[in-house]
Amino acid sequence: MLVAATAACFSIFVFTVWLVRSFNLDTATQAKYGEKKAKSVGFVDLFKDKYLRMMCLFLIFSTIGAKFINFSFYTSTETMYPDETELKNFLSFFNGAVMIVSFLIQSFINDIIIGKYGLRVSLMVMPFILVIFTVGAIVSGHMFGYTEKNEEYLFFFLFIAMGNFFTLSIKDALESPAFNPHYS
Repeated sequence: MLVAATAACFSIFVFTVWLVRSFNLDTATQAKYGEKKAKSVGFVDLFKDKYLRMMCLFLIFSTIGAKFINFSFYTSTETMYPDETELKNFLSFFNGAVMIVSFLIQSFINDIIIGKYGLRVSLMVMPFILVIFTVGAIVSGHMFGYTEKNEEYLFFFLFIAMGNFFTLSIKDALESPAFNPHYS
């Protein structure tokens, strides 16, 4: 599965490079918006910009962190809910709650945080919350166990589930707008 996903990502990259090299997209954009001919910027020139480099690094680490917490969540969820029906029910309610909380954050909190504190704070919220829940999961996992379902396993599972819950909610609500030119 991972090999297929990697092959697909590489194929998309190759196709995008081919598309950009084959067609002069700058000319089409300039003609559409009536812009003057701009200076040509190469791929290497993009990474000379410190802001773009930092945003790329942030996106890479954010994705790695989100995938790690997702993997931990699904692994611990299988242990917590070995019955397929219980697992289905839990995941459906969990994903529904994530969508509702993400919508509420985007609707009511997002503009307040970005407007009052700026992009820096909005980008720092998810890593801060992720660190809190990851440390909690590590401590509870070492104290109570993390491999078999028992009463103490619930503490480990709650830290992992809440970390994934907030990661998914905040990634959509606070992180995605940082890459929107409206907020930059």
